[in-house]
Amino acid sequence: MYTAQITEEITFSGGTLFGLFLSGLVPLVLPVVLTIVWRRRSRASLLPVLIGFLTYEAVSWIRAGFRAVLFTDELKQTSWAFYLVSALLSGILEESGRFAAMRCVMYDRYDDWRDAVSYGIGHGGCELMLGSASTAFGFFFRGLDCNKLGAAALIKADTYEQSEKLLSKLKDLSGTGWFDTAGAVFSALLGAAFHIAMSVLVFASVHYIAKRKYLFISMALHTGANFMTYLFTVVPAFAIFCVLPSPDIFITVPIVIYVYFVYKKLNSR
Repeated sequence: MYTAQITEEITFSGGTLFGLFLSGLVPLVLPVVLTIVWRRRSRASLLPVLIGFLTYEAVSWIRAGFRAVLFTDELKQTSWAFYLVSALLSGILEESGRFAAMRCVMYDRYDDWRDAVSYGIGHGGCELMLGSASTAFGFFFRGLDCNKLGAAALIKADTYEQSEKLLSKLKDLSGTGWFDTAGAVFSALLGAAFHIAMSVLVFASVHYIAKRKYLFISMALHTGANFMTYLFTVVPAFAIFCVLPSPDIFITVPIVIYVYFVYKKLNSR
């Protein structure tokens, strides 16, 4: 095992640790808050929330299987191809899972638009809790360990190059500031809105036979949104969008507006 050369001590300030903790707390609590508020305002059933939660969990396992096969070392070395395949897997599998749940499990009993919103809260909530929250809390505890044990105890790898890469990541993590925390909070809010919008769109494809196109539109939007998030970080022309804590707002807001007009159009008939 190799340990990276520590030329300066790495410490996590109290503000950084608080920011990492908050970055995990918001996505953990947000789905619960949304469920309670939505239940009180709409009187919608809570079961679609659970169905959405379990569906995302099932899709995650299926997606992990595809990733194990498709994500070869060659693919991982080509970042744009790696993120494109990752985006396609999420877009196709998640929206297919959403459609299957609404068509096979919810179709007869939960056939109201409110149930689509409930499903979206559960689907997005599972992603926030198991993805964003667990990752942020993992970083938080890593920061605590770094302060307690020292960076050298955490930076060990099979090669010297890998250990140096881990050291660089730890340094970046220790520099987490309010801008990064705000980005995590906004991303959680936007993620919840995105999954609710996708659920409404897929609901339309399930209950309006002539509107099956919305399923494929949801797949395209989901894939595009995920890949655009990657492009924001690597394409210089998109740097202007990063002036906000979460550039995802430029993706999610237009999608939410589009889905709202779809909903209004179908309900005006």
